Amino acid sequence: MSGVAEDKRSWIKSVLGVELAGGSQGDAPQAKGPAQGGTDDGEDAPNARLPGFLGTIQDGVTSGVKAIGEVASTVSHAVGIDQVAYALGASASSGMAKDSDKDVLAALKGLADGIADLKKAGFDTKQLEARHKELSDYEVAATKFDTDDKRFKAFDKIKKQAGEALDQSKELLKQLKAVMGESKDPPTDEQKAAVYKKSIEDLYKISIEVAPGMTNTHFDKMFDMFASVPKDHVKQDSLKKLLYSKTGGGLYYSSSGKIEMGDFGAADGEEDYEIGGKTVKANSHDVTALHEVGHAVDQEHGLMSSNKDKAGCGGWKDENASSVTTTFVAHLKTNGGFSETVTQEMLTNAVNAALTSGDTTQPDGFPDDDWQKIIGFLVDKCLRQRPGQSPWFKDAIVVGDRGYTQSSTKQWYSYLASSRTSTLVNKYQWRSPPEWFAEVYAITWLKKKKPPSAVDSSVAKYMWQEGS
Repeated sequence: MSGVAEDKRSWIKSVLGVELAGGSQGDAPQAKGPAQGGTDDGEDAPNARLPGFLGTIQDGVTSGVKAIGEVASTVSHAVGIDQVAYALGASASSGMAKDSDKDVLAALKGLADGIADLKKAGFDTKQLEARHKELSDYEVAATKFDTDDKRFKAFDKIKKQAGEALDQSKELLKQLKAVMGESKDPPTDEQKAAVYKKSIEDLYKISIEVAPGMTNTHFDKMFDMFASVPKDHVKQDSLKKLLYSKTGGGLYYSSSGKIEMGDFGAADGEEDYEIGGKTVKANSHDVTALHEVGHAVDQEHGLMSSNKDKAGCGGWKDENASSVTTTFVAHLKTNGGFSETVTQEMLTNAVNAALTSGDTTQPDGFPDDDWQKIIGFLVDKCLRQRPGQSPWFKDAIVVGDRGYTQSSTKQWYSYLASSRTSTLVNKYQWRSPPEWFAEVYAITWLKKKKPPSAVDSSVAKYMWQEGS
């Protein structure tokens, strides 16, 4: 947005009673959070990217100035020129209720002030700043919706989400005071960890247990991940405990509503996901944390137990050794080209032995030529899906139009091969129905990207969407 002339700035102050911050060239400036190990060279609070038209205020909006005075008076120095321009323009547009605009601006201002307070206290605010920018950008988009109903629903979402983010900043400040008391010294890393731990416990009502001697808890990153999804995804009956252990990776225990997080070291590892046909890097700690939250969301709402058979949820079917054997034998009889000596019983015994015990010893009476026709199938389709082979990290095992996997010692699944193509985010997603949901959930919230378009709406509504 171009700079505002001093006479126009004075006019706005005299009419609206608002002291405007200085203008900028191009888009409104976004405050920059402190870089890792660096210094903070940004603003005290992020500015929303909102449309400005102060350059034409005196020509087109003067007749409506009194009507929006109340709106503009909610804007502080931390919000700046663009927000005032937006407030003026919004109330001049047809069918827009000024009270909704006022409340949205107030919510964004409150969040901006909370971010500024945290930054002054020495906290990393990049996550909250990104949230503020996301909500501000969505507000801009919402003003262009073609009906009041759509706009007001969008404004309600923004107010709710800004309120949740503000609650997060307030909780951190409250716990900072509890940990630091009257001390004016900057908090140490240990004190910050205590602040984040207590904030998780109090804000989300989650009890935390840490294995003796474990220091790589990364409470700050866990808090940020919890804060990146709707509050009711975390504060709920299926998520009550957080355990830190010296193992690796993460686990979710549905019976106790517990997430277990292992030792992620410096928490700087990455892994690959696919979104929109493009490979993206995901921080392993962060995507694991969100993955386990996804399990809790699935458990709380019974999502995959109700929807797993839908093509947009993977088209899953429960299998067992017998059902997989039956399907594989039928495929072999049709496509194997065996001699008449090979009976269905011989095929069944061979397939079942490979699936259940990993045994591919040629049975007595099975002709050599025929065995050469089946051994490749047994190795590629049967042995490769056994849990010890970690099939969930490998390419699909497809027979007919379905993929097959043995997710644990006694549990087999199949899924639609076409669904793997249309809803893919990574290979591990295809271990089981719960893992399918948790992986899609995690990467959409981490990267703020919509799930694949083929994902069914019954579960997609719990994943990131524009305005989420």
